[in-house]
Amino acid sequence: MGARWLGKALRSMLRRVDRTGGIIAFGAFPLSAPLTRTQEDFIEWNAQQLSVSLEESRRRYLRSRTLFDGGHRGRDYRTLCTLSHDVFQVFCDDGPNEVFDAYKFHGPLHFLRFLSYAEADVLDDKKVGSLAARQSARIVDYGCGVAQSSMRLAERLRDSGVQVELALADVPTVMKDFVVWRARKHGLSARFIDCDASDPYPVLPHCDVCIATEVFEHIHDPLRAFERVDSALAPGGLLIANISDHQPEFFHVSPKLEALREAVRARGYRETSPNVYCKGAES
Repeated sequence: MGARWLGKALRSMLRRVDRTGGIIAFGAFPLSAPLTRTQEDFIEWNAQQLSVSLEESRRRYLRSRTLFDGGHRGRDYRTLCTLSHDVFQVFCDDGPNEVFDAYKFHGPLHFLRFLSYAEADVLDDKKVGSLAARQSARIVDYGCGVAQSSMRLAERLRDSGVQVELALADVPTVMKDFVVWRARKHGLSARFIDCDASDPYPVLPHCDVCIATEVFEHIHDPLRAFERVDSALAPGGLLIANISDHQPEFFHVSPKLEALREAVRARGYRETSPNVYCKGAES
């Protein structure tokens, strides 16, 4: 996708903003659309960060979201992200030596997009019920973003009487402060594991479930990352991951994942439902 096309699309999007400073509410996310719980938490957290009222924090978030047709999840915002990556790669690119700086540089841009993701359950009721029959459960969210899925699962299990330990692993951008605050707010036992230039593939704690959705294509050495996941995951444990090939683009540094799929098969994992893999007892 060329920079000229991106610039044209961005200018078209910007023309939708009322010249008087008012915002046109359109697309999938009008001002009246209900917010997710994660978005409501973000508004509360951001109010504290900025020392502003909840009303002002909400106004700022809604104003930002409704600038774009489809909100922060739509094509216009994706165009802005792509253009930003192209423009500012002069300072930090997605190569092995710069990628962690690039994630921090673009952190607020990605933060808003992650907040737009749906809060869907990653496991069906049967699998959640099996975990809920235990006294304790350990969850690792590898490449957690804002951790919607892992916190939702952790809360479901906790509310069923399970003692839950949650580990959140990612590049420590501005989102780290938010997810740590959010886990504390909702009474979850959680810790954050930094993935940075000094330790890009940290040792992960033992777990019964590892969530690694939309992660491996962002990693320069997916096989090494999978080794960390496999070492941490208990026999019979569940890996929730999309390991299909992805489109090449900025931060998709490993879009072809056939070698990873072969490694997952070789270690005895079986896909029990789409993107859910059970680790064999012998692996």
